[in-house]
Amino acid sequence: MTDEEPVIKIGVWLLKQPRVSHNFLSYYSEVRGATILKNIKNIVEAHKTIQVASRSKLSTVRKPIQRSDKNDNPVDVESCFIMCSSLLNLLELEEKLMVKAIPDTSKRAQVFRELVSRPLAYVVLQTQKIVNEKDIGIIPLLPLLHLLSQNYARFHNLATNSIGDVPFDSLMRQLQVKCSSYVNEVIENLNEDTTKFVPPDGNVHPTTASTLNFLASLTVHRVTVTQHVLALTAPQGSNTNLLLPKLFARILSALGSMLKKKANLYDDPVLATIFLLNNYNYIAKTLADEQDGLLPAITEMNSNILSFYHAEIATCTNEYLKSWNGIVSILKPVERIGEDKQMAKQVMSTFVRDFDQVIAQQTDYCISDPKISSSVQSAVRARIWKNYSLLLDICQKLHVFPQGIKYTENTFDMAIRNLFSSVRIN
Repeated sequence: MTDEEPVIKIGVWLLKQPRVSHNFLSYYSEVRGATILKNIKNIVEAHKTIQVASRSKLSTVRKPIQRSDKNDNPVDVESCFIMCSSLLNLLELEEKLMVKAIPDTSKRAQVFRELVSRPLAYVVLQTQKIVNEKDIGIIPLLPLLHLLSQNYARFHNLATNSIGDVPFDSLMRQLQVKCSSYVNEVIENLNEDTTKFVPPDGNVHPTTASTLNFLASLTVHRVTVTQHVLALTAPQGSNTNLLLPKLFARILSALGSMLKKKANLYDDPVLATIFLLNNYNYIAKTLADEQDGLLPAITEMNSNILSFYHAEIATCTNEYLKSWNGIVSILKPVERIGEDKQMAKQVMSTFVRDFDQVIAQQTDYCISDPKISSSVQSAVRARIWKNYSLLLDICQKLHVFPQGIKYTENTFDMAIRNLFSSVRIN
């Protein structure tokens, strides 16, 4: 005999007894409703315990990550998700039991209305409280919004038919409006950013990384974001398929403007160029990453988006290479040196002095992508080596520097290879 069989047998028997039928139904709805509510609370508490234990383990092996205010309460939102999904599952199990325990359809419907009232009200009100009171950003809310929108008809019917007043539709509206406000906030923050921080080595700005992560998260929940967030404020008759691509275009445009403002904060225009190169490359690589799925969404609005960023990267690379124009100019007279030791000595001395200065200036520069870093290093070498190799041969042939030349082929190559790293050549 299974656990539910005694309940079924007792229920069927009691309903046949005219004097106890009504009392049994009331008692059944009260007890089973309380049991469902208790189970939901227990599930949430178990989840929180697991979360605390997991974070405790992490804290023993690394420093706790400092979170922003919008991420202080992720467990609360996860708890809401778990409460809502648990309620649906428990009610589904309860309905299967009631079909056998209370065969009469009308009586079963009445019991279910009473039974569902307390757990449904608890779940909706607790979720509504979190949504209204916590400032957590849109990303933690999207799984919850997806769950509620996917099961909207079910929740709506439960709330409508429940004995008590359950504000589920109000919760859905508040959740949608809050998500919509968070989306607008991202664009506003990019447009109105006045912070002065820029990476001292010209690396990728944290806002670039967080913005691309934000876009990737929206892509995961594209249908939910489109239908239940963006559609709220879209003009009537808008093509809903283009709502997310248009949003991405606005966000990337705002990000680009912000990056140019940040670049102007550098005192060194060459480092500003490196900064833009790193950020444009990070954007291009993230868009092209198939795992994130960003590119298909964005190309629906702009099929040339990757070409645009690759062109910007090329422009930044060429702009950076101009920082070596002075070194290139120093080496132009090499072919006229001939046997002139004094001229050879002067050109080599000037080259070493200015080459050292450029290397020193760029000591802390960073190009974060190894492939691009290697490509730029090769381009620098190509601009210099042909004439410098001639100068090196002339100086060695004429014995201009009997004590030795600082930049032989090996030390010259080493200096170029150490560009965009912290290694110094002395």
